[in-house]
Amino acid sequence: MYKFGEPCFHSRKGPFCPEGSSCQRGFPISPSSIEGTGNCVCSEGYENLGGEPNSPCVKSYGMQCDSSPECNVNKHLECRSGKCQCNSNLLTPINDLNTNKIVCVLNYNETCSLNSPLCNYQADFMCSVEDERCRCAFPNVQFYSQFDQRCFSRLGTKCHLNQTEFGLRCQNNAKCVATIDNNAGMYGICRCLPEFTEHFTNSSCTPPSSSSPNPGKLSKYNLLLSTLLLFIYSKI
Repeated sequence: MYKFGEPCFHSRKGPFCPEGSSCQRGFPISPSSIEGTGNCVCSEGYENLGGEPNSPCVKSYGMQCDSSPECNVNKHLECRSGKCQCNSNLLTPINDLNTNKIVCVLNYNETCSLNSPLCNYQADFMCSVEDERCRCAFPNVQFYSQFDQRCFSRLGTKCHLNQTEFGLRCQNNAKCVATIDNNAGMYGICRCLPEFTEHFTNSSCTPPSSSSPNPGKLSKYNLLLSTLLLFIYSKI
């Protein structure tokens, strides 16, 4: 039997790679032949446990399972309800854009260390060396939004002009405005949208107040109310 990562021979009799892997043909003998040499690679839905040639292929997030050893324990998976899932309710599955695979991450204020799962970097969290908890990656300029469950740049502080899903983002109802010194077009500062009121003390943007009276609407309301009262009184 071939080991993971080792060259294998793909033939009509079938390759003999470890469970969870298959012989990926790379050098066919001829265009009309299904025989050829290749390498043992993890099958779809499987991934290499340790990244080493002799490591087994185990099941990734969401794959059906019967026991936890079938799942990638190195990525904090266990078999729960018949599927490989994050091994703690404190962990959140996200799609890692680098590998296009599901990884389990910690949320804000969760205890972390170098040996624990990653903090949710997509929400701009990182493990703080001060208290070993997931905090905002740039605490000097960012704040944590409980509603959005991510970190944003405070009003008047640095932000990325290219507002992607990651990085120094401005909160809702705010935008990153370019400044004279914007580091070659990379950075600006967060400011509220024109129709919103800025509150720098708590870094919030409030919409125009809907509770303040509108003179035009108020006069129409008073006229309608007066007409209604006159009608009622006329019937008494």
